[in-house]
Amino acid sequence: MDRFLKRPREDEQDAQETPNKSNKDLESTIVDYVLEHADYGERGRINTRGPKRKILQMGKQYYWKNKALPFESLPSCFEEFATKHGVKDFNSILCNVYMERQSRIGLHSDNTSLLKPNQGTVKSISLAIHARDRDRRLAVMMFQARDGSVETHDLLHNTCITFDAHQDGNSGRKHEVKKTEYPRLNLTYRHLK
Repeated sequence: MDRFLKRPREDEQDAQETPNKSNKDLESTIVDYVLEHADYGERGRINTRGPKRKILQMGKQYYWKNKALPFESLPSCFEEFATKHGVKDFNSILCNVYMERQSRIGLHSDNTSLLKPNQGTVKSISLAIHARDRDRRLAVMMFQARDGSVETHDLLHNTCITFDAHQDGNSGRKHEVKKTEYPRLNLTYRHLK
């Protein structure tokens, strides 16, 4: 594993990254909570040959077998984060931890059978796992239409990508992230049935 992908020990962290635990910013608090509680995902309805990654589900459970944490059990930082990003009305959060270069998501469309009808909006927010990477491009998300046209988005710290999974499913548009450039946490918000 590349050295830059390893999470530094607390005593090795740059003082500018986390001056002390009581002064951590909102995003660092979210990252630390997810890293502490995430576990390797067990897929329910789909299978993958890609490298395993840690996940954490909150609210309504998506297709992973891992148990979802109820929203009321989460620390207040998640409500503050949801307010900041305009995602308080979503009922499901899937957190994916991408720590290695080969961590990726293949070309796919979301499983719309799990989404509420007429509520296909998905919001995907990326956070740098290490504060030192907040000014770097963490990854690139690509959307590919059925006709082969491509739209790309650089995923930086606090980038929010919004798309309608129902529309994408109907039009044949798919999305992927081919590789991780710097360790990132992704929080995907959905309206599940």
